[in-house]
Amino acid sequence: MTQGSTGMFLQLGRIFIGLLAESYRHRFCFRQGFWVAALAVDVFVGVVLVALEAPPPVLLVPFLGLVALTVALGTRIRATRISKMGMLALISRFKPSTHVAESPSIDQRHAVIRSIRRDPYLGQRVEPRSLERLSKKQAETLLGECTARAVVYGEIRVQGDAYLVEGGICLRPPAAPGGARAGPAPPTRHVPLEEDGRPLRELVGTPEANYFGVIRAELLNLAVALRV
Repeated sequence: MTQGSTGMFLQLGRIFIGLLAESYRHRFCFRQGFWVAALAVDVFVGVVLVALEAPPPVLLVPFLGLVALTVALGTRIRATRISKMGMLALISRFKPSTHVAESPSIDQRHAVIRSIRRDPYLGQRVEPRSLERLSKKQAETLLGECTARAVVYGEIRVQGDAYLVEGGICLRPPAAPGGARAGPAPPTRHVPLEEDGRPLRELVGTPEANYFGVIRAELLNLAVALRV
């Protein structure tokens, strides 16, 4: 293998890693139909290049794109698959404002999930499923095209030995009795979540943050309305 071809393959490798990382990072930024269409276009381009007898290095590009798009679509479908419990709630990792908030953002997600699972009612009826960080728009988009009834998102900041949270929970209320004849589906509800200046040591301990109670209360009301 010549030095030129080695450099070309290294460059293709970097492109592939970049495609894989960006596809995974943005898998919830677009609707599922976008990823399906992108996958179909990539396959079509690959078939055309094969028909034109393109050289192997050129054929490698759509193949790498195929792998990246398949990973993005596959992980998205897996994260939003139907729950075996009565109701699915997606709990995203809150976006850390700085690198100092990286670890607290992970602890926060685990703490919310643990709080739901320990609730006597919700623990038997709601499956809290972990996701990476989402924006409000991404949460609303995701809620509109999967079986989840609630999506929690937000941002966490650390100031000294305290943390601050700002986010929300998007909820999809049940449709009115009568199905489509009863009118359009009810709009998505949005409930803000806030926590200001709570000690970091309480993030994984007790007493629980106030917004944990808000999340549980909203999930409880929704579960009762759905009769799960």
